[in-house]
Amino acid sequence: MTNGRRMVRLTIDGTSLEVPEGTLLVEAAKSIGVHIPVYCYHPKMDPAGLCRICLVEIEKMPKLQIACNTQVAEGMVVHTASSRVAEGRRGVLEFLLLNHPLDCPICDKGGECDLQDFTLTYGPGASRLTEPKLHKPKAVDLGPTIVLDEERCILCRRCTRFDNEITHERRLIVVERGHRSLIGTADGKPYTSYFSGNTTEICPVGALTSKAYRFRSRPWDLSHADSVCTQCSVGCNYRIDSRFGRIMRTYTRENPAVDDGWICDRGRYTFNYLYEPSRLRQPLIAVDGELKAATFDEAIALTAEKLGRAAQARRVGIIGGGRLSDEEAFALQLLARDVLGSDNIDYRASAQKYASPPRYEARLADIDDASLILIFGAVTPEQAPIADLRIRRAVARRHARLLFVGPFVPPAFVPSRHVPYAPGEIAPLMRALADVVHHGREEQGEGFVAEIAQALAQAEKIIAIHNGRDPQAVEALDALLDRLAQYDHPVGVLVVGAAGNARGAEAAGCVPNLGPGYAPLGRTGMTTARMLDAAARGEIDALFIAGANPALTFPDGALVRRALERVEFLAVSEQVMTETAAYADVVFAAASFAEKSGHVTNLEGRQQPFHQAVEPPVQVATDAQILAALAHALGKPWVISAEPAVLFSQLEKMQRPARTRSSRDPLPRPCVDDPVPVPDPASWPDGLTVIPIPHLYAGGGAAAHDPGLAPMRPQPFAVFHPQDAQQRGVADGTRVRLRGPGGEIEVQARTGDHVPPGSVLVLADMPEAPVNKLTNASGYGVACVDAATVTASQELSA
Repeated sequence: MTNGRRMVRLTIDGTSLEVPEGTLLVEAAKSIGVHIPVYCYHPKMDPAGLCRICLVEIEKMPKLQIACNTQVAEGMVVHTASSRVAEGRRGVLEFLLLNHPLDCPICDKGGECDLQDFTLTYGPGASRLTEPKLHKPKAVDLGPTIVLDEERCILCRRCTRFDNEITHERRLIVVERGHRSLIGTADGKPYTSYFSGNTTEICPVGALTSKAYRFRSRPWDLSHADSVCTQCSVGCNYRIDSRFGRIMRTYTRENPAVDDGWICDRGRYTFNYLYEPSRLRQPLIAVDGELKAATFDEAIALTAEKLGRAAQARRVGIIGGGRLSDEEAFALQLLARDVLGSDNIDYRASAQKYASPPRYEARLADIDDASLILIFGAVTPEQAPIADLRIRRAVARRHARLLFVGPFVPPAFVPSRHVPYAPGEIAPLMRALADVVHHGREEQGEGFVAEIAQALAQAEKIIAIHNGRDPQAVEALDALLDRLAQYDHPVGVLVVGAAGNARGAEAAGCVPNLGPGYAPLGRTGMTTARMLDAAARGEIDALFIAGANPALTFPDGALVRRALERVEFLAVSEQVMTETAAYADVVFAAASFAEKSGHVTNLEGRQQPFHQAVEPPVQVATDAQILAALAHALGKPWVISAEPAVLFSQLEKMQRPARTRSSRDPLPRPCVDDPVPVPDPASWPDGLTVIPIPHLYAGGGAAAHDPGLAPMRPQPFAVFHPQDAQQRGVADGTRVRLRGPGGEIEVQARTGDHVPPGSVLVLADMPEAPVNKLTNASGYGVACVDAATVTASQELSA
């Protein structure tokens, strides 16, 4: 028995083996190194039995059988290379090639095409067709990322099944019938999905090709480097393929525990910004209010002088780390504490308070087996797309119950139950829920609290996913999970990070009260909010910001702009000119994810290595090199090494105690600021509560400058409840000006019933319309419709 499944003994090509009952023949053959060709079959999708190339001969069966949809049986004897099998496969390939264009020399799939390989191995040497081939449309624009060559399609339907079974979006279908069958979309519109690039990988021929890679290289010309995506906190594994020192494409590499073999389109296509004019290729120094090119040594000398002087007066602050590698985040806190002698360091440049769960740490793979999934405020389709795929599968295929606790239901969500709460009021709801469970599972409670309590009592395995914004809610969640654990419930928590390596930065010590490995310091420096407040009041003389953009992402926009304008000296390390870098006195040109090596830590605490794929431009340095050079200029060269391996060795020793603790033991918590109340709409004329909403393609850094993401990037918008829109004369497609205490922005208007009455959902992190002009430190705000134009805009971006 294996995992409760009976073992079955069979023979394949003379080799005897045992596999669990229910195993498909194609997988059983793999286990002993026997290759059976497949086109339609994919191990992560249900067998379809469409292409018939996987024919095998099974003794005592009169006809050839397909290995992709035949389960093993006791005593089965299988032949995969008999003369009957060879004849059958030749026939299948001859039919597939009847109308297939022989354009391998110009096909993007050439060199890694299954049809090409199997034709050479199993196919006929020549075609017997005497009639002209059937021609279909070529270079069809299927969507913003994909080109479809319909002549090459063999109708294996991997793409449509991926869209149906994996993403559950059901947009791709087969249209027409017979030899006229084509791949199309259900509504006739372009194929838009956060996961569309995966279809080009699983296509076994050259029918679906990537616009970003089309006609750029041959696979045998590519160099490969294993890397980890940092566009969100999931940490998907992928491979960077380059040619002549330039990135050509990214490709998935299997890590079932993290990404299950998929990556989202933001992770896949965000690399062409490195070759745009907006990419920083040398340091800049402000001269007479204008940033001008400088040498690396000049930038280091000026920054070291200003930071050193401010440190002597104890008026220095360091912000950043969430987008750095673990090694660089560790070096950043070394610069603050061991070089500058300050605990004023914080990676939190957004509304997030915590990146690690308080206890009961879960793994991403735990979502697969959860019977109840609780999501508190996190919008996983936008903030953690590949984790969201696991949630979709658990709900659709394993019948998990999904409860979403938030002020509104994102359109991409289809929860079993939505538990609404007013912005900033999640903590009382959580405490009420914990109280109900605390008094026993038979306690009825009231309303949806009783319903959730009943669901908790019936669930076998519970995963809670939250955004780590509300410390009081985290404490209430702790109490709830403690009670559930006493009832022998398997429980776990995942925190969706606001930055790609937020968990790594926190564990590396980029918080004011904890050192590397969550070691308590016994003292507390300033949080990001306190540093910005001090800078705005003239009490901090120098700020160093590395890999963060608080001008766009920090919730209190008015405060951060005052701080950046008033601080005497500001140095920024960035890859592109961000909203924060525009305020700087010195801008260091920093290396990208592909131009360095190191480790990153994902939202489940898994530390993963990544490797350098290409060389950075000549005057571009890694953040470790920048920090090491600053330490050297400040007279302490021994403190920070520029070598990732040395930094990692030091960090690993300091993190070991935290990594060996029990998942039920709470980690020490980063200090947080006093809670700031959500602005009252009644305090503002005709006011609406502003709720910022995330979007996968939003942001002011790489996403804003990458041409590959431009077709998918939304325009700034705000969504009103229909009743509020009618009262204010706002219609879909018009442009409106929203005005709040911190300023005003202009956005496109939409309406939707999912918006709470009296609120407006505003797209976050858009440089053209920064929502933090309307919000305060609570992460929420208040605004009124100052003006609405009557000219309708063009069709709104998704």
